[in-house]
This record gives sequence, C-alpha cells and structure tokens, in this order.
Amino acid sequence: MARGFYQTNIEKKMKEILDNLGINYAQFFTLRGTPIEMDFAIVDKKLCIECDGSYWHKDKNKDRRRDYYLKSRGWNTIRFTDDEILNNDSLVKERLHNEVCYGENCSGPLRSARVCYDLI
Repeated sequence: MARGFYQTNIEKKMKEILDNLGINYAQFFTLRGTPIEMDFAIVDKKLCIECDGSYWHKDKNKDRRRDYYLKSRGWNTIRFTDDEILNNDSLVKERLHNEVCYGENCSGPLRSARVCYDLI
C-alpha cells in the first residue's frame, strides 16, 4: 500500500541530495502490477534507490529477495543506511554520481516527480 507523501528524515535528506545533484527521479515509485514501492527511482536507468532505516530494515533476507525480484524485472538497487545518509552524505553523493552520472552531465535542470507508475 502506498504511503502517500509521508517522508522519513532519511528520505527527506536523500531527496535533498538528489536535488542538489540535479538527478531526475521519481519518489514513491510503484512498479506496475506489483505492491513494490521504491523510495526513489531513476526510471530511465531502471535504478531503485532505497533509504534503509535501521528499524525497518532488520530483515536483510527480505531486502535481498526484493532486490532479486527487481533485478528479474531489469532493475538494479542501490541501498543506503540511515547512518550513511545522515552522517556521510559525501559518500552517498559519490556512490550516486558513480551509479547515475557516470559519463553524463547531471548538472542539468531538475525534473522530479512525486509519484508515478512504471509503464515499462
């Protein structure tokens, strides 16, 4: 079930990081035909960005199964812990840059969507 537009502190911080990098993304992206909602998605690259709070992501096997399912649909997942997002944003920026911006200009105009659905 979709959370609507409620954002955790780490999602707010990730949104700020993505905005500052000028990365086009969709937030609360729902993969059509599934109950899967991604924290953030770079749709044109089929990249799922997950913000893993320590309380909600204790079950690493569940996360791995979800990542495997997304992989079977052609999506890659990059996960960041709450500690990385809140206390080491330079690491987060570097990993995002390497995943998303390699060989491209990410300083273009930002176009973000709050909610959208996979049409692929």
